[in-house]
Amino acid sequence: MKRWTPPTKDKPSVQSKRFFSPTPDDLRSLVFDYLCHGAYTSTARAFVRDSAVKHVDSDGDELMSLGETGHRDPLAETMDEKLTQAELRRDIRVHILSGRVDDAIRLLNTHFTSVLDPTSPTVLPSTEAGAFAYVPSTSVDSLHLLLNLRILDFIESSRTVPLPYHHPGAKVPLSPLPVVAPTERRPEEEFSEQQLVQLHKAQRLYSEASSLPKPADRALYLKELSQVTALLAYTVPETSVMAPYLAQERREAVADQIEGAILYRTSQQAVSRVELAARYTTTIWSALHEHGASPPPASKWPPGVKLPSAPVDTLARSESSAEAGKKSQDRLTSESVPLFDLTDYLDAKS
Repeated sequence: MKRWTPPTKDKPSVQSKRFFSPTPDDLRSLVFDYLCHGAYTSTARAFVRDSAVKHVDSDGDELMSLGETGHRDPLAETMDEKLTQAELRRDIRVHILSGRVDDAIRLLNTHFTSVLDPTSPTVLPSTEAGAFAYVPSTSVDSLHLLLNLRILDFIESSRTVPLPYHHPGAKVPLSPLPVVAPTERRPEEEFSEQQLVQLHKAQRLYSEASSLPKPADRALYLKELSQVTALLAYTVPETSVMAPYLAQERREAVADQIEGAILYRTSQQAVSRVELAARYTTTIWSALHEHGASPPPASKWPPGVKLPSAPVDTLARSESSAEAGKKSQDRLTSESVPLFDLTDYLDAKS
């Protein structure tokens, strides 16, 4: 059985030292990053305020101002800017999830101009030297994004039955967009007024798709449009075979793509740092387990690091918990690295 040997370095980097010995500020930053990434802005503000180090004077009274304490709080100083951007991301997402595509485009063009601008340069998120940038899994091409939004707008304007959306942070559901009730056309009319509006939208979509520079993209979007524009054939598409195109999942897919593009264009990671760490750990442990690598001796582990313990019923019940834990770790170091299960890890920490 192969034993994993970490690469040798002359001196541990500052980053690795902080990784194994995180400071309270590091942990605050990690939690804040998660809250900011998820746009939990009210919780983030409360967290920054309540988790700040309290400074007191000689009488035990708390010092409130920066001048009195002589200490800076970098997290609090940059909080408003980061949370303002997070709130805008959330507003755009809510607009898309509620079918208000034009409102979402308006906010994008006002606050995140590079997302839908084909001339904007590509800026990768900042990463450590030698590291890989974690980018969105869907396209961030401005032409694709705008076309996807326009296709969603076409779908939304084809609705005859409202589809309300209740944002988790809202007390009441948002008012659904007004829908155009199916209308009968007069005998002398080939199309109703609403059908004409939809036909013009479909023509513009075909024109935009046909002008895409890459042949593969053109073929992909023209095929998509041939399916989506079939909504025109139904008076009440919600009760037809086209109903899946009108489901909430369609909105969610576009909202996820746009949010990923915003993060990408603003040089931010596609996922929060804590989620990235969980994915990274899962991948590394899976690779080590697959290759049959065994962990180094426990004496070589950094302080506080330990592998998951074996279930209690596999250990001698007459042994003390300390003896059982030591034997469990000794057993694990002689076997291959186990798979990392986030749920089990969190349960063990609770």
